[in-house]
Amino acid sequence: MFCLVLHHVENVETALREAARITKTGGRILIIDMQEHLHDEYKHTMGHVHLGFSKNDIESLAKAAGLTLLKYHNLQPDTGASGPSLFAALIK
Repeated sequence: MFCLVLHHVENVETALREAARITKTGGRILIIDMQEHLHDEYKHTMGHVHLGFSKNDIESLAKAAGLTLLKYHNLQPDTGASGPSLFAALIK
């Protein structure tokens, strides 16, 4: 499981390949992260490498790592949330 970490990772494809390598046969990898956004200041204030990910981004990254996107779901933000919305993706 990757929970709010991939937006800090320089080479996401490499991280997904390693996750696939250590995941049990038939296992799944869950990604929870930020949806694509325009908060460029996060790169400077919080060390973000990526400004979130779209469904197409995750699908392309999974494919490049030899994986398949099974499900992608935009998560409903809290009413008082000020940051980017999140998503959950399941890959294998």
